[in-house]
Amino acid sequence: MRKTNVPEPLATILYTHFNVNGFTEDWPASLKNELSRPESRERERLFRSQLAEAIFHSSVTPEDYEKLTGGSYDSHDDLQIWLLEVWKLLYGDAPVTTGN
Repeated sequence: MRKTNVPEPLATILYTHFNVNGFTEDWPASLKNELSRPESRERERLFRSQLAEAIFHSSVTPEDYEKLTGGSYDSHDDLQIWLLEVWKLLYGDAPVTTGN
């Protein structure tokens, strides 16, 4: 995994679940399953908070996303639309910032 400014665990989850070489159509179920395990409670809380922050503050750049996943976006806006779609697929509701 290449170095980025994306915090953990968001960076590892993007790298693991959104990599273009291993991206599958069942990723929402797979990621929800991973994050719902009792031992993943804190990781899920951090991921949810970091994803919300990335959506609200555009803190994940297209360059960082490409380094982590191999996927490219032409603009920050396009990436933001995708991250919001990820949120909706995982959580269904509108993201809120909770702070760490």
